[in-house]
Amino acid sequence: MADPRENDQVELILAAFEGDVVAHPPNWRDPDQTLAYLYRPDTVMARAEDAGVVGESLSALDAEPRRLDDSPVSGVVAFRITVPDRHRENRRGLVGLLDEVNDRLGRPIARPEHLLYVCGHPCPATEPEEVHTDVVTPTVRFTRPPTACCGSATCGCGPAAAGWGMSILAVDTGIDRQTVEQWPWTHGVEGDPDPGVRTGPQADEILPYGGHGTFVAGCARVVAPRADVFVSDALVVATGAAYERDIVAQIEARLDQQVPDVLVYTFATNTYGDQGLVSFDVLYEQRLRHLKGLAMLAPAGNDGWSYPMYPAAYDWVTGVGALEPDCASIASYSNHGPWVDVYAPGTDLVNAFSTGRFTCVEDPFKGDRRSFTGLARWSGTSFATPLVAGMVAARASGCQISAATALKHLLVEARLVRVPGVGPVLVP
Repeated sequence: MADPRENDQVELILAAFEGDVVAHPPNWRDPDQTLAYLYRPDTVMARAEDAGVVGESLSALDAEPRRLDDSPVSGVVAFRITVPDRHRENRRGLVGLLDEVNDRLGRPIARPEHLLYVCGHPCPATEPEEVHTDVVTPTVRFTRPPTACCGSATCGCGPAAAGWGMSILAVDTGIDRQTVEQWPWTHGVEGDPDPGVRTGPQADEILPYGGHGTFVAGCARVVAPRADVFVSDALVVATGAAYERDIVAQIEARLDQQVPDVLVYTFATNTYGDQGLVSFDVLYEQRLRHLKGLAMLAPAGNDGWSYPMYPAAYDWVTGVGALEPDCASIASYSNHGPWVDVYAPGTDLVNAFSTGRFTCVEDPFKGDRRSFTGLARWSGTSFATPLVAGMVAARASGCQISAATALKHLLVEARLVRVPGVGPVLVP
C-alpha cells in the first residue's frame, strides 16, 4: 500500500529534477503500489569492461547509444540513449530496454543510473519536530534491553572510550556551522556548508532536508564526543537526493584528501533487479576494499519492508535498522530482513538542528510552520546509523584497534545478545 507521506516526498523530488528523474514502477501512484526506485530515464551504465557488448546490444535494439566521455567515476561507462517506441508505448521505458539488453547478454550488466536519497524511504521516518524550549541536551541515555551490552569501559562502550584520534566521514547534506558551534557536543564538527538552511527568501528558512547532516553529526558525537567528524554535501538539499555517480565522485574526492576510519552513508535505494549500484560496485573493487581498517555503515531505510536497500545490503557495508524507544522492538518504519546487520536507537532522538522556520511538506501536517532554536526531535534509520558509527569510534579508540576490527567485535557481541523478535542490537 502506498504511503501518502512517501508520495509527497517523491513528488517533491520529481518536481525539483524537472523531468530528469522518473520513478519505478510507472504506476507507483496507484493505491496498491509503492515506489521501488528513482532513476535517470535516458542513461544506461555498465562497467568499463562490459561497455563494448552493452553498446552493441543497445545499437541492435534501436536505442541509438551515445557513449559519454565525462563520467565522474573511473571504471564506469555511461551511454545516453533513446528509448525505443515499443517501450514508451507499454510504459516500461528504460527498464524494459534494460531487460531486453540483459536477456540478450545473459547477465544483468546493463543498469540504470539510480537516484539515491536520504534514509532509503525518500524522507526520514518523520519530519523534524519541535522540542520544548527548556530542552538543552541531546538524547544521550537509552533504554537498555536486558540482554544488551553493559556499557562498561572495559567493553569499549563507556565514556572513557570517546573516539579520540578517530575520524568519521558522513556522506550527507553538509552542516550548519552556526548550529555546530552552538552546542558543546558538536563543537569542532567540520563539513561542507548545508545549503538548506537560511538560503530561502527569509534569512531563517530551513528547506526540506536542511539540517539533516547536522543532526547526523550530533548523533555520532553524543557517543564519540572526541572523534573528528566531517559531513559532506553530496545529497542535494530541497530534494535530499543525488545521482549515484555524483555521490561516488564526491566520496573519491574526499578520500583523496583524507581516508576516514568510519565511512557513514545516510542514503539508500532499492535497485533495478536488486543488482546493487554499479558505481558503488566499482568504487568498492577499485578503492574501498584496499583501505584496511575502514568501517562502512549505511541505514536500512524507512519503508517498513524487507526488500534489500543499497548500499546497506552489500556484504561489505553494515546495514543499520532502527529501534523503538524501548530499544526492544524494531521501529514500525524501519526496514528489516537478513540483509540488516544490526539495530540501534533511531526513534524520537533529540539532537542538533538549525535555528529557523521549517514548513512541513507531508500530510497530515503539510503547510504547517515549525520553529526551531538549534534542536529537533527526529526519527529514522539514518540517525541510528551514526549512533553505531560513534560506538565504533569509541571502541576503536578505547581498545586501540582499527575501526573495522572494532565494528567486527561489536557485531559479534550484538549477535551473542540478540533480542528475541529483533535480532542483533547495539545500544550506546
